Amino acid sequence: MIWSSGGAMATLCYEDIWFNNFRARNTLRLVTFGSPRVIGAKNFKSIEHRFNRTTLYANGSDIVTCVPPVIFGFRHVRNLTRIGNKLNVIGLFKPKKYHHIDGYITSLREVHE
Repeated sequence: MIWSSGGAMATLCYEDIWFNNFRARNTLRLVTFGSPRVIGAKNFKSIEHRFNRTTLYANGSDIVTCVPPVIFGFRHVRNLTRIGNKLNVIGLFKPKKYHHIDGYITSLREVHE
């Protein structure tokens, strides 16, 4: 499990391992928290099936999960699983509440209560 820019790096590593290590494909799993988009939409359709064992979490209005913008051609490898509050514009300007790892821990605890 990886958070923030580490999640972006882990996503790219997942793709590299999946592509280069056939034996690892059935056991490979990726879980990220607060990761930005890292895959270009132009290439996404050809590799989308590789990411069927991934889970991406976004906490409320975590702005990092919204960058780079879709209009620049980037996508998440899977749909985000939102935890905590719903996404709203005002929340995008509260990174300490939504992007900080403590915010993720709090939201995950609320999910499991």
